[in-house]
Amino acid sequence: MDYEHLETEYGQVNLLIFKSLRKKVNLEIKEERQEFIYRIYPLINDWKGKYPDLGSIFRPEELDWLLSDSIDLKYLGPNKIQGGQFIELVTRSGYKDKPNIDTNGKPLLQRTTALLHAAKIIISNNTELVSCLFKIYDRYDANYIDERGLTHFHIACRHDFDDIVKKFLEHGLDPNIPVTDEVNTSLNLTIIHERKKCFELLLRNGANPNHADHEGLTPLHRLCDKDISHDWMELFFQINDDIQRTVLVDARDNKGDTPMHTALYDEEIEKFKFLLKRRADPNIANEEGLTPLHIICSRKIDDDLGRYS
Repeated sequence: MDYEHLETEYGQVNLLIFKSLRKKVNLEIKEERQEFIYRIYPLINDWKGKYPDLGSIFRPEELDWLLSDSIDLKYLGPNKIQGGQFIELVTRSGYKDKPNIDTNGKPLLQRTTALLHAAKIIISNNTELVSCLFKIYDRYDANYIDERGLTHFHIACRHDFDDIVKKFLEHGLDPNIPVTDEVNTSLNLTIIHERKKCFELLLRNGANPNHADHEGLTPLHRLCDKDISHDWMELFFQINDDIQRTVLVDARDNKGDTPMHTALYDEEIEKFKFLLKRRADPNIANEEGLTPLHIICSRKIDDDLGRYS
């Protein structure tokens, strides 16, 4: 018996059924999309032969919708299996997203892809999902951006995908993407999420060490946070010294606080001393008139520190 021939014929039947189900659904309606995902579940589960060419069946935005709905089903429930299976189908089919092009032949970047949608969902660890989606959205000349200002590049930085970050940079991407009220700088994200590979990669490839977020917090402010180990700050200055880039050690956030203020709020004494060695000014007052000395005295931090101010 020619099993390969049977598998091919079975695959053709599957494909015809798949296309038939597709024609019966209006993919602009969320409820119909979810129903479609449910209905194709047994078909995909028993799929034989070559996977379908999804690019010839769906438009890019339609697959964005279906993938986003599948992510919701998988991670927000209640149909986790069906949602996960559709994502797996897309990756196994070898589908690669192709951006829409403007009149000048440039990719249209304002688009909420499934990858950007996934970033909206608060999941304890969605790195596996994000890695899977980057195999679908693998155009590094197209840094898609959503309505919040979040981009694929931000997501790669947040997950420490240094190989992907490097590819974006090789395609000429400026790592200093403008901040919004909802989206931090790419460099700050690597600090907040403690992604050291991308932290170093960004610094050595044009990331501004003084680029502040919407609260005025620079990378140095973030490095003074109690949750970040001291070696990060040493690496930060070492790299900037190597490439002869100036760090504004007395940068003020929106409240007038300098990195030195931030370090003392969290009683990060070693960071405070390190900043002094980097010639940070211990006498700068914030908007409330507080200097580092005031903080030292009010919090009864190590008495020996008073002599530094």
